[in-house]
Amino acid sequence: MDETSATGRVSMVGLNYGEHFIVWGLRRVVTEHGPDGLLLDECHAACGNDGDEAMRALCLFLCLLGRAARRPVQIGTPGTLAVTWDENRILTLLAAAQRCTEDAGPARVDAHLQFLALPAHRPVLAQVALALGGLLAAHGHFLPLPADTVCISRPAWPAEYVRRAHS
Repeated sequence: MDETSATGRVSMVGLNYGEHFIVWGLRRVVTEHGPDGLLLDECHAACGNDGDEAMRALCLFLCLLGRAARRPVQIGTPGTLAVTWDENRILTLLAAAQRCTEDAGPARVDAHLQFLALPAHRPVLAQVALALGGLLAAHGHFLPLPADTVCISRPAWPAEYVRRAHS
């Protein structure tokens, strides 16, 4: 991974445990070519008796995302502190999934899925994202949504030029 390709939550240092768990687990599964005992141990540490279910949900989510992705997903090298843009998108998707019962919840999940996944795969990926997000939330691991940015629309040209053009 190129260190300059990281955006959003730029460093692993600023992540909470749930976010760190997702990014670390993602990197572990991708670079180790599948789940292993260390990931299972961490799933049990994060989710207690639901550790096996957490591992299945994480692996299923990653497998489906790999098949459904609109383009190759950029994953950081294990041990790298920078969070890639795609890892950031995954965290945001799961944070939105945790809030699916709120007013804009389903629409927010769908918006993130439209960017990440091909249309045919979105419904199944949404279900797995909801399950994984819910499992993390049930064990107190809430993923924060990034602050919404407000887009202030401004005319392309100052009003005085627009008035002159129409006179």
